[in-house]
Amino acid sequence: MSRLLKLQSALELSVQMASLARQQAWEQLADLQRQRAELLSAPNANQEPLSAIAPQSIAEIIRQIQTCDEEIRAYVLPWMKDAAVLLEHLKTDT
Repeated sequence: MSRLLKLQSALELSVQMASLARQQAWEQLADLQRQRAELLSAPNANQEPLSAIAPQSIAEIIRQIQTCDEEIRAYVLPWMKDAAVLLEHLKTDT
């Protein structure tokens, strides 16, 4: 898979992840996050130089992925804080 296709696939996963975060579908979100991490960490089959790819295309895709990640964090961080409080209460109640 080329670098550009890999980034485009990562963007598609990121868009799905943002949708799952809005739905608070945490398990599916975690599954897609693992898939995206595996995708991005896998070596490129086609090692074309970055200069062969339109830098504007790569930059725009990365910006879109970052926007999705910001939206995901906006849903996940408050949930994580609430979960931490609940876990702390459970720990002190036992």
